[in-house]
Amino acid sequence: MKVAIVHYHLEPGGVTRVIENTLDAWASAGHAIETVVLSGRRYAGDRIPKTQVIDGLDYATPEQAINPELLMERMKDGARRSLGGMPDLWHVHNHSLG
Repeated sequence: MKVAIVHYHLEPGGVTRVIENTLDAWASAGHAIETVVLSGRRYAGDRIPKTQVIDGLDYATPEQAINPELLMERMKDGARRSLGGMPDLWHVHNHSLG
């Protein structure tokens, strides 16, 4: 299974820790889940093997926001590059913030 996890940032703590722990748990349980985390900011840690920075995904005011169709195309492109194809599942965290 291929999974894309989407969040605005991967700053230390909070959501980033939950994502790291989830990926560790899947690996420890022997699940064959290939994952990429798409974010608006660079990940400084070492526990998430595949990340892609997506321009326009970071928090934004209404004036800074990009066209949603363009953002979705960028996310699809990032996922394809990392996973070798489209994800089977998209997990978009806090989709209505930002």
